[in-house]
Order: sequence, then structure tokens, then C-alpha cells
Amino acid sequence: MSSEMEAFKRDLLASVKQMRSGKGARVTHVKVPAAAEARSHIGLSQQEFARLMDVSARTRQD
Repeated sequence: MSSEMEAFKRDLLASVKQMRSGKGARVTHVKVPAAAEARSHIGLSQQEFARLMDVSARTRQD
């Protein structure tokens, strides 16, 4: 096996060990736009919400 493949295998095993111990994880936080939060809160689809605001759904997506 090539040294590059050995290094890959070693790094992969180290990553798996980190994950199993709870140490290796990336956390991503996404800020939900206020309009999407409001739409979700009242239970409307994107199309319904856009119609309510008298704009196209595509306009709301931008």
C-alpha cells in the first residue's frame, strides 16, 4: 500500500476514534430569516406566504 494511502487510513481511523469519543464534530449554526420564521410559525408554504404578501414566490426567495 502506498504511503499516501497509509496516511489516509491512519487519519480516517483517528477521525473515527474522535467521533466515537464525542470530540470530533463540527457544529454549524444557521440564522433563519425572520420571514421564513414567521411563515413557518403560521404554517404557510412559500407560495402561500408570497401570495398573501402579493409578490411572486421567486421574489420572496431572493
